[in-house]
Amino acid sequence: MRELTRAEAKVCFKLYREGCFGSHWLLKDTAASGFPSHELDAAKAAIDELVRDGILREKPTQHGEGVFINPKIKNELYERIREHDGFEWLPK
Repeated sequence: MRELTRAEAKVCFKLYREGCFGSHWLLKDTAASGFPSHELDAAKAAIDELVRDGILREKPTQHGEGVFINPKIKNELYERIREHDGFEWLPK
């Protein structure tokens, strides 16, 4: 798995914290919400890039596209999130 950018790590952490692994998902807009207005475009671009790389999966819903973490790589993704500044406090 490749290195994550700061925006990608923040989006992945949000999905990880919410428990989005397959059967549970968040809409793309909800996953990007909570970011400051000047980082919102970067968050949406990060979600699209993570889907292209197979780290996140898409699920079509009635309300729009939902995203969730690929369950096969959730442990490796957790370690990648912990490597970023601001996420060192996460338990091993």
